[in-house]
Amino acid sequence: MMTTSAAAPLTIGGALEFGQKVLFQGEVPEAKVCAEILLGHVLGQRATYLRISSDTSISESQFLVFNSLLERRLTHEPIQYILGDQEFFGRTFKVGPGVLIPRPETELLVEKTLDVLKFVPSPRKKILEIGTGSGCVAITLALENENADVVAVDISQDALHIAQSNAAKHNVLQRCQMVLGETFGGQQKNLPFDVIVSNPPYIPTQTISGLEAQVKNFEPHLALDGGGDGLGVIRTLIEQAPIFLQESGFLLFEFGEDQVQAICRLVEGSKYWEDVEIFPDLNHRPRVFRVKKWMQ
Repeated sequence: MMTTSAAAPLTIGGALEFGQKVLFQGEVPEAKVCAEILLGHVLGQRATYLRISSDTSISESQFLVFNSLLERRLTHEPIQYILGDQEFFGRTFKVGPGVLIPRPETELLVEKTLDVLKFVPSPRKKILEIGTGSGCVAITLALENENADVVAVDISQDALHIAQSNAAKHNVLQRCQMVLGETFGGQQKNLPFDVIVSNPPYIPTQTISGLEAQVKNFEPHLALDGGGDGLGVIRTLIEQAPIFLQESGFLLFEFGEDQVQAICRLVEGSKYWEDVEIFPDLNHRPRVFRVKKWMQ
């Protein structure tokens, strides 16, 4: 169904007004900002240019492309999928259906992993990432540490295609090995690792249906659904990571704010961990769990 009227508003200001109205009526969040981003994408311009160039003409073909993007957004398709990329840690990564959209909160996971790597004595740091998705975490770790070699695992072939594309774009294919597999499957040949890192699925199955439409209807449930209590993959990480880590190696992962106590009980029930640390995100919510393998 077309969202345009017969007379297309062929100026930047007219297009923005039209786009904002359409998105607002469609109950799309942040309609004004979204319209600016989509039109800026079509014109190859930043929002600041659009705001000072409201009387500048655009072509009918440009407006039709803009309209097609509006129609996609009206279905609540994530704007990152529409644009095809997302910024993470100051770099741009390709994203699309099949991979979780990188969140700013996950930058904390990278920061805390980089802190740990400073104290790894090995001249070459060996990192394993479980559930790499777009590859943004693995690739960022490789880019931020020239002495790091990363094995990035994902259960989705579609995700690995995007991750490999991102690794090629950022020139780290030689140091980022993308592997199809489930959690630790097939990694015996690469052990031991200095650090294991993960942004696992941690949303309880029964709460998926309550997520906002652009998440539950578009982002891959494989990357969201953590099972009945949300701890399915996290439980596997805590139980099996010691097998794959060096002595005094570290495990870091992201988790949901209401899962702290349950995760602490899992760690306390294991004889392999010490030095538990929990780090809050910018909204002061517990977000990243870090634990050290006990030296036996």
